[in-house]
Amino acid sequence: MKSPRLRASLALVATVALGAGLVTGTAGTAEAKALKPATSFTMQPDGSSGKTDKGSQIPNIDSVKATIRTYYGATKGQDPANPGKTIYLPNLSTSPYATEVEGIENKILATLPNPAPANTAVVFDVDSTLLSDYANEEEMNFNYSPSLNAAWVTGHLFPAVPGMPALVKTLYTEGYAIFGITGRPNTQEDDTIANLTQQGFTTDGTSTGPAIFNTSNLFTKPNPSAVPAYLTCGTTCTTVQFKSLTRQYIQTNTGDTIAANIGDQWSDLQGGTPAASGDYKIPNPTYYLPSGTTTVPGLSPNTTFTMKPDGSSGKTVGGENIPNLDSVKATIRAYYNATNGIANKATSPYISEMKALAKKWKKKLATSCQKASHRHQRPAVVFDVDDTTLWTYDMEDGAMGFNFDPALQNQWVQGKKFPAVPGMTKVVKKAKKAGCTIVGLTGRTKNQGKATLKNLKKVGYKGFTKRNLFLKPNTGKKYPKYIGCKKTCTTVQYKLGTRKYLEKTRHYTIVANFGDQFSDLKGGHAKKKIKLPNPTYYLP
Repeated sequence: MKSPRLRASLALVATVALGAGLVTGTAGTAEAKALKPATSFTMQPDGSSGKTDKGSQIPNIDSVKATIRTYYGATKGQDPANPGKTIYLPNLSTSPYATEVEGIENKILATLPNPAPANTAVVFDVDSTLLSDYANEEEMNFNYSPSLNAAWVTGHLFPAVPGMPALVKTLYTEGYAIFGITGRPNTQEDDTIANLTQQGFTTDGTSTGPAIFNTSNLFTKPNPSAVPAYLTCGTTCTTVQFKSLTRQYIQTNTGDTIAANIGDQWSDLQGGTPAASGDYKIPNPTYYLPSGTTTVPGLSPNTTFTMKPDGSSGKTVGGENIPNLDSVKATIRAYYNATNGIANKATSPYISEMKALAKKWKKKLATSCQKASHRHQRPAVVFDVDDTTLWTYDMEDGAMGFNFDPALQNQWVQGKKFPAVPGMTKVVKKAKKAGCTIVGLTGRTKNQGKATLKNLKKVGYKGFTKRNLFLKPNTGKKYPKYIGCKKTCTTVQYKLGTRKYLEKTRHYTIVANFGDQFSDLKGGHAKKKIKLPNPTYYLP
């Protein structure tokens, strides 16, 4: 990670490592194609793809967030639960999400008979099906917090999912029995009913009309001490078991046939017993609740995705075609073999990939440095710092939960807490031994320079010096004149300007430029560009 972050809200791009790791510096078509992130991905919902994929094959988490925000039309506004705090709020009127959900609702109305056949029912999930929890997810930084979630529940802060109050009212009016099954605990039942009622889930569609949902037709997860007999799995029910057994109970207890089952999670719809005659999935790429395996067509998550790097795919692909954020996290954690946010330092797909690439790079660098040195070209190799020489995964996941916190990042920097990126100390050593000057070029700021040098030395790097470690100016300070911009430099401008200065003013020949971000490498002034894998964040 480079500090300060340059994350634009809807302009985050997926980081994808180049397969061979080396890109020629010759301008033209080859370089243009090579310095672009991938846009096609295959990902299993349980995260298992991370065990076999290379870093380039994993959707970048920042790009996924950008795509999700585009899909929901999310813009910054005041947090309903914490006045004075700004979070992303969804557009529940005209966003691609709202349009897609309303299309599903129209399909439901077109499919179900009107009036309802005798003794027929429709079952709804609550969160992200009847009530929109998108803003709540943003407040939690997409990391579930029971206390923050409970504040929204008790405050009745969830708005209605677009068009859902009208759909429920219409089906109720047409004679369908309406039921809700939610994973919320029994202790939240009254507040859930109150929130639904206030959002217009009433017989007249107003916030004060007679409530459609009540304690008789809304099923919450029971207290462990009072599990009903129909939940034969007792206190160990999975979501699929809880919901399918509850649907079975509804049918046997009321005599109603479930005509439609509507939910935002595949686990809301699976299990059968009885199988609803119509299952309708409301799109939700923000979180994933594990579901069982099923052979029923249409009741399993998508596994192939096309995602443009700027987040714009959220305008057109539909919610089911956006990589699910929880699945992306699970895939990244499998790739780093991480437990509780801490990467395995001995074995992981990431370590294996990095060591194999580093072995290849050492040989190539030695040759390049030696040739340039013999020609008196003053060869140099430029290295980014975060996730190129110093490994930030434990901070990104374990400390931050993949949500950048500059104050926390500075604590890690000043504390010199970062280990070396696997294999990279040997790459730097080899380059230095072969006659290359070692240059550090990082988005860290001037006040982090001393700690950065000490951290590099602490974990075994040799060759980095104060003179050849280039850092961004502290907040409010101007960039050097040679950068060509003042206070609003992009990462590309800053790094390109510095490399140009190294070659034109200091008369180095940059034989290779290493970085984990595409913005570390673009713009030229290096004979070879070497991209390290990093799906954990993106810098434009």
